[in-house]
Amino acid sequence: MDVENEAIERSLKTGCSFQSEILHNGDTIKQLLAHGRCVLYKKFSAWTDTPKDRAEL
Repeated sequence: MDVENEAIERSLKTGCSFQSEILHNGDTIKQLLAHGRCVLYKKFSAWTDTPKDRAEL
Protein backbone atom coordinates (compact mmCIF):
# COMPACT_ATOMS: atom_id res chain seq x y z
CA MET A 1 0.00 0.00 0.00
CA ASP A 2 2.83 2.37 0.75
CA VAL A 3 4.24 1.89 -2.73
CA GLU A 4 0.89 2.75 -4.29
CA ASN A 5 0.43 5.79 -2.03
CA GLU A 6 3.89 7.06 -2.98
CA ALA A 7 3.15 6.53 -6.67
CA ILE A 8 -0.07 8.53 -6.31
CA GLU A 9 1.78 11.37 -4.58
CA ARG A 10 4.45 11.41 -7.34
CA SER A 11 1.81 11.52 -10.04
CA LEU A 12 0.11 14.47 -8.36
CA LYS A 13 3.39 16.38 -8.10
CA THR A 14 4.41 15.68 -11.70
CA GLY A 15 0.95 16.06 -13.22
CA CYS A 16 0.98 12.56 -14.69
CA SER A 17 -2.02 10.32 -14.31
CA PHE A 18 -1.83 7.24 -12.10
CA GLN A 19 -3.60 3.97 -12.84
CA SER A 20 -3.50 1.41 -10.06
CA GLU A 21 -3.44 -2.31 -10.79
CA ILE A 22 -6.90 -3.78 -11.20
CA LEU A 23 -7.36 -7.39 -10.13
CA HIS A 24 -9.44 -9.91 -12.06
CA ASN A 25 -12.49 -9.24 -9.89
CA GLY A 26 -12.41 -5.51 -10.73
CA ASP A 27 -11.03 -4.32 -7.38
CA THR A 28 -7.80 -2.45 -6.78
CA ILE A 29 -5.53 -3.62 -3.95
CA LYS A 30 -6.90 -0.91 -1.63
CA GLN A 31 -10.48 -1.86 -2.43
CA LEU A 32 -9.70 -5.52 -1.87
CA LEU A 33 -8.33 -4.77 1.59
CA ALA A 34 -11.25 -2.52 2.51
CA HIS A 35 -13.94 -4.90 1.25
CA GLY A 36 -12.15 -7.99 2.50
CA ARG A 37 -12.83 -7.13 6.12
CA CYS A 38 -16.19 -8.91 5.96
CA VAL A 39 -14.26 -12.12 5.39
CA LEU A 40 -12.87 -11.72 8.90
CA TYR A 41 -16.18 -10.94 10.59
CA LYS A 42 -18.73 -13.16 8.86
CA LYS A 43 -19.14 -16.89 9.26
CA PHE A 44 -18.03 -18.88 6.24
CA SER A 45 -21.56 -20.21 5.81
CA ALA A 46 -22.83 -16.62 5.39
CA TRP A 47 -20.37 -15.70 2.62
CA THR A 48 -21.66 -15.02 -0.88
CA ASP A 49 -19.58 -15.55 -4.01
CA THR A 50 -17.96 -12.12 -3.81
CA PRO A 51 -16.34 -12.56 -0.36
CA LYS A 52 -15.23 -16.06 -1.36
CA ASP A 53 -13.51 -14.62 -4.43
CA ARG A 54 -11.85 -11.87 -2.37
CA ALA A 55 -10.63 -14.41 0.19
CA GLU A 56 -8.99 -16.43 -2.60
CA LEU A 57 -7.14 -13.33 -3.82
